[in-house]
Amino acid sequence: PHMPQMYMPGAPPPAGHYAQPPMPPGYGQYPGSQPQMYPPAQYQPPMPQQQPSSGMFTRNLIGSLTVNANQLRDPSGKEGHWFVLQDLSVRTEAVFRLKMSFFDVGAGSGDGGSKLSTGKRPVLATVFSDPFQVFSAKKFPGVIESTELSKCFAGQGIKIPIRKDGGKHEGKDEDDE
Repeated sequence: PHMPQMYMPGAPPPAGHYAQPPMPPGYGQYPGSQPQMYPPAQYQPPMPQQQPSSGMFTRNLIGSLTVNANQLRDPSGKEGHWFVLQDLSVRTEAVFRLKMSFFDVGAGSGDGGSKLSTGKRPVLATVFSDPFQVFSAKKFPGVIESTELSKCFAGQGIKIPIRKDGGKHEGKDEDDE
């Protein structure tokens, strides 16, 4: 699963953090409240494509397009707020990037509580994912071992499928009996 962690503007990034390249002019004018796909290694919005004659379109991102922050510890024990997109998938084979925008949808009531805002909200932060490859079923190279971060989050209750190893097994292992 893809697990971006955003750092708020003005806050110093943690050691070892590599900042995202600056966004080109105009991106702040079109905020989205959901992950959006962009062409590989580019910061330009996708070019409009001709719609099929029927006027129908196919949704390319499948699964939950919005997530709440989870307060979790990383493998080194550092606490943070993480946005885990554990059930997001892409239908089309290609290389993509996701654009993720961070909003505060709570409207502070002044008494320490908050309620959900139904109006427009400003984008507080935006980040692009690293490029990732989507494979067709025929070209899929096989499952890889889960990352230490995924294993760590699964151990804290996040529902992430965990792979113990990445190899395809021929026959049974000694442990399978």
